[in-house]
Amino acid sequence: MHITERNGSYRITISCGRDDNGKQILRTATFTPPKGLSKRQEQRTVNEFAEDFERKVKGGANIKYMKMTFKGFCSSPSKTNAIHNLPFQHRVFYDYVSNIPHP
Repeated sequence: MHITERNGSYRITISCGRDDNGKQILRTATFTPPKGLSKRQEQRTVNEFAEDFERKVKGGANIKYMKMTFKGFCSSPSKTNAIHNLPFQHRVFYDYVSNIPHP
């Protein structure tokens, strides 16, 4: 986890390993703490946000599935894991489409 301060906001970067080509996979989030906090309270708030973000990313509920297209979802090798991370409406649509007989 890497935290960088940028003009009153903080950029949190989490490493998720490397892809097939050896390129590092990074996930980032920007957090702006509320005004009126002391420096210590601000650091504590930023660290709590960063730990929560890291827990979400490393726990599998990452941004990749939120930005995934239906075509990418169907060709995903970890389709069963992706199905459980979809919102309810998309799961219903997937079940409907997967039960249509193909010629």
